[in-house]
Amino acid sequence: RAWTQELVGPGNCSVARSLNRPGFFIFSQRFPDPDTLLEVFIETCREKILIIDDDPFFRNLLSSTFQENGFKTATANDGIAGIKAYLHHQPDVVISDLIMPNLGGVSTCMEISRLAGGSQPIIIMMTSMFNGSPHEHVEPEMGARIHIPKTTNPLDVVIIVEQLLYRKQFRQNLSETEQSNTSDDPQK
Repeated sequence: RAWTQELVGPGNCSVARSLNRPGFFIFSQRFPDPDTLLEVFIETCREKILIIDDDPFFRNLLSSTFQENGFKTATANDGIAGIKAYLHHQPDVVISDLIMPNLGGVSTCMEISRLAGGSQPIIIMMTSMFNGSPHEHVEPEMGARIHIPKTTNPLDVVIIVEQLLYRKQFRQNLSETEQSNTSDDPQK
C-alpha cells in the first residue's frame, strides 16, 4: 500500500492516509507497523471548506484537492470576500492566506471568529512566511490556532483537516456523552 503520513497535534499519534481508498487511519504510535498495530478506519463526513487566498493558482489547486477528496468548497480572493463567503456558506473549516489585498489574513480570521460566536469553525492560516512543519498553537496566534506553510503538499493539508474535523467531532461527542451521563445520574 502507498501511504502518506503526517503527525498532527500533540502526542505520539500518527495519521496515515491510504492513497488507494478514502478516509484515513490513526495509529497509536509515531511509526506504525501495519502487521502489529490495530488500524482504526475513520470515515469522515465531508464538510464545507472555505479557502481564502489572493493567488488564483494556489486557491484553485487547494480547492480541487479538497473536492477530489469529497469535500464541498467555497473560495474567496481576499479577506472582505472571505468574510462574505463565510456568512453565506457557514463552512466548517476556514483556510486563509496571511498576506492579501483589502483585508489581511489576521483581520479576516479574527472577524470570522468574532462572527462565529460559540459555533467556531476550524481556522487555519497558510502562508509562505511559515517555515517548518504545520503547527497547532494552544491559543490562537494571528487569528488562527493552526498554521501551515504553503509549501505543504495539498493532499497533506486535506489529511490535517480530516484529523482536525475528527478531533472536533470526537470532543463534541464526548462532551454530549458527559452531559447526558450527568443529567441521567440523580446523585450528581
